[in-house]
Parts: sequence; C-alpha cells; structure tokens
Amino acid sequence: MDFTFIPRVEGYDISHLYGKETYGSMVVFQNGEPKFSDYRLFKVKEAPKNDDLRALAEVISRRFRHSEWPFPNLILIDGGKPQVDYVTKILKQLKINIPVVGISKYANDQLVFPRGVRKSSKKFISSLKNLLLKVREEAHRFAHKASKNKRLKSNFH
Repeated sequence: MDFTFIPRVEGYDISHLYGKETYGSMVVFQNGEPKFSDYRLFKVKEAPKNDDLRALAEVISRRFRHSEWPFPNLILIDGGKPQVDYVTKILKQLKINIPVVGISKYANDQLVFPRGVRKSSKKFISSLKNLLLKVREEAHRFAHKASKNKRLKSNFH
C-alpha cells in the first residue's frame, strides 16, 4: 500500500498502574514506518490519578507546545469516543486542525471518528486501518514499557 498520502501519523497512549507512574507515549510513523527518533515520552504531572482523559489532554497540550516538531497529518488515539472527543476539544482550544481517529479495543478494534467527519475522509482513513493498528500497538508498547521501567527503577531506590 502507498502511504505517501498520509506521510506522518502520531499515535498516543496513556499507561499507569493504578494511577502510579503515569506516562503518555507519542509514537511517529512516517510513510508507513516507525520513526523511532521522533518518539516521545511524557511523564504526566498535572492530571489527577486514574484520569486518562485529562492525562491525554496534558500530553497533547504539551506535545503541541513544541512547534519545532513536525506536525502530523493524522493523530491516532488508543481509545474510543470519550478519548477522541476530548482530544478533538483540546485541539480546537489550541486552534490546531489535524484529523483525529481512535481505535477502540473494547469495540473489536473499531475506528472511532469525531462528529462531523466527512464520509470520504472516514473511507480514506479506514483504508489505513492496518497501519493504524500498528501505530496503536506501538504506542501501547512504548508507553507500557516506559511505565514499567520507571516502576522497576523506583522499587530499587
């Protein structure tokens, strides 16, 4: 498949253990391949424990303070309608117009779109589902690994 039509996808996930060591991951796929040098990890500092929506909002807000980082053509969220709607609201507040899609593991990996997305856009993004599943899995892996490593380090100190 030709991924030149969607050059840069950023995928986001939140990982924690009962609200401890909460991290947000940002992974980047460029032209269909992971771009490890652009991966970022955010220690969630302000969101209340176990509040994944506010943790996601914090991560997204902090990410877009970095105007020197290339903006994505699409944002993928590991989550369903609540996460997609919340991120869409945050982007609107930041005056950033980038399409958002979620993948809900609880709905059998169904793609979740914000309200008002055109049918043609949904169809195009849906054609990228295999890539988006890879991005979601990588965001999950990266966040989980970082959170686990931080918990292990804190247990040894």
